[in-house]
Amino acid sequence: MDTGIMVMDSQDNILQHNQAALRLLDTDVLTHINQVREKLKDEHLAKHETQAMLKGKHVRIIALSDVSHELSNQEVDSWIKLIRVLTHEIMNTITPVTSLSETLLKELDNEEQNAAEPQPTEQAKLKQGLETIHKTGTELLAFVNNYRRFTHVPQPQPALFYVEPFLERMAMLCNHEVEIAVTPKDLLAYADESLISHVVTNLLKNAVEAFNDLQSIPTTKPFIRLHAYTNEQESVIIDVSNNAGLIPDDIASHIFIPFFTTKPEGSGIGLSLSRQIMRVSGGSLSLSQDKAQGITTFRIVIP
Repeated sequence: MDTGIMVMDSQDNILQHNQAALRLLDTDVLTHINQVREKLKDEHLAKHETQAMLKGKHVRIIALSDVSHELSNQEVDSWIKLIRVLTHEIMNTITPVTSLSETLLKELDNEEQNAAEPQPTEQAKLKQGLETIHKTGTELLAFVNNYRRFTHVPQPQPALFYVEPFLERMAMLCNHEVEIAVTPKDLLAYADESLISHVVTNLLKNAVEAFNDLQSIPTTKPFIRLHAYTNEQESVIIDVSNNAGLIPDDIASHIFIPFFTTKPEGSGIGLSLSRQIMRVSGGSLSLSQDKAQGITTFRIVIP
């Protein structure tokens, strides 16, 4: 079961526990509550306590569950609602302006073609102004349409596919050497392959850009690694790792937020859209960093 269970006596000795409790508290041994008292304060753990009599003794039963997925879903839902409102208002405002400027430009062009004399200075200024409005409006519409993709992810069409050849195809599209490890070799995933490919491609692209942005030569051999395997719940895990440098904590906490980007030409939609794809696919996308080894890993979980 996914819920962690601990049974404690009046001295806080843990009499019984299940494997889920060990996993949620990230420990191998549970004998006393003091071992995990700090971990129980984690806001991602929901705790429910009740009391009972067990073999004539008064005991406390604590149930633990991981609510991080639920919290993530609520956050994404809030962003989706916000983006829908923003895009709706912007589109409604700018569309008629762009359309009107285009109509006026056509009328001016027709007048120029029919006029026998050169175009007056005032009319030239008017045309220049309309061209500026039309160009700006068109660019803004394209900008908004890019963000609308975040709220309109296609409904997944899952099917079985072999993970190793899939990752090999993804690596071929990457302008960098990619290490691939799949366990077992015939590992199968049940998901929408085209949507998952979008996620993996985006993560590989970001990894390559991280190496391109390096100001100095790495002290260790640079690598991009794809590692696929299964966890205890038999979900398929794909880790996309690189050693191009760690993401600062203040940036790492924002990278999945729509519009957030540190790149001059970035749209801020890549990682947020990738997480949304995994969300509608019933899985997840998360970031972890090994600060000791200097390795950044994005983890894709396919249930």
